[in-house]
Amino acid sequence: MSKSSSFLVAAPPYRSHDIVLGAAFTGNGVGGQIVNNSNENYLLNSNISAAAVINSQYLMGVSSLNVLIIDQPSSFVNVDQVTNKILVSSMIFVTARRHLGLDKTIPVSLFFTVRQQFKPPVSGTLYCSFFNTTTSSWNEAGCTSPIRNDIYNRFECSCNHLTSFALVWLPESASPGFNAQILIDR
Repeated sequence: MSKSSSFLVAAPPYRSHDIVLGAAFTGNGVGGQIVNNSNENYLLNSNISAAAVINSQYLMGVSSLNVLIIDQPSSFVNVDQVTNKILVSSMIFVTARRHLGLDKTIPVSLFFTVRQQFKPPVSGTLYCSFFNTTTSSWNEAGCTSPIRNDIYNRFECSCNHLTSFALVWLPESASPGFNAQILIDR
């Protein structure tokens, strides 16, 4: 795993004076960084290509926060054969190990930049989604609609659970039997 293509954080949230809140990734060979309470504002107000951040109040009782960001997840681009949604961003995997007896939902804030290679040939809709391994499809349940941040040329959203996330695109003309891959291969 190369620092310039992916970044993994597996750390206890509370370390000395810093609280690990998540991870951020910047393309162009820069790589990933841990997001903590000391650098959160700096990193989120910069040109990151992907990030996942959890508010510190939800990390109480968490013994390990794990974030994996894959900058160019090419093998996942057309993984959804059910809805025809196409992955257009980095992929972010977030899990948290909790102390026994704690079972509260942990929401996450997500930040995505559309991959430069993605040039939609038709209009469509972007969704903040998670990959549902049961149905092998992208799903938006529990996630907000992505909001474009024009200052940093990215999309921002949040989900009320932890799993694998990405920004996905669905062409407006998608209907049963429609194959979005044909549009991308042009």
